[in-house]
Amino acid sequence: MAIALMFLDAATLAAQLPATDQIREPLLRDTPWGDFPLERLLPGARLRLTTPDGRRIERRVLALGDSSLELRTPSGESLPPVSFAALHAYRKVEVRALPAWSDKVGTPSAVGGAILGAVVGVIIHNQRKRSSPAVHRHGLLDDMAGFSVVGGLVGWEIGIQTLGRRRWRMVTLP
Repeated sequence: MAIALMFLDAATLAAQLPATDQIREPLLRDTPWGDFPLERLLPGARLRLTTPDGRRIERRVLALGDSSLELRTPSGESLPPVSFAALHAYRKVEVRALPAWSDKVGTPSAVGGAILGAVVGVIIHNQRKRSSPAVHRHGLLDDMAGFSVVGGLVGWEIGIQTLGRRRWRMVTLP
């Protein structure tokens, strides 16, 4: 399969891709200082603007200029450029970004899940009847190890999907 793709030219591959004018959402990260400067916005970023009367409007960034921001509506129509000064009229300007620590959340959540799994393994092992064949086949450490592996995997996945997911972050305006 890979060899066949090598022989196809780029035009053929490009013609086979679906033709969409949607810009993919970039992977944006907070700064370690907890802010998100306007200058770090990339094309495709999702913005949420809160008007002075409290309405929320979602837009996508098309381009960031020296003193203006080009936006697109969710339906795909392009809007006239918005100056940085006009952005100050909004109550809040937020962007979807990953927390700065999101790449470090997997290990602690996996360790927490493994510890919780080991405790569950001890509880389940102690709840079995002593005459049960499972008690004679599996020792306490076997149950603890098995449940801690499962708990670690579940904890890692839950940590990545809940703690490390994208959140709305305030944009610092110049």
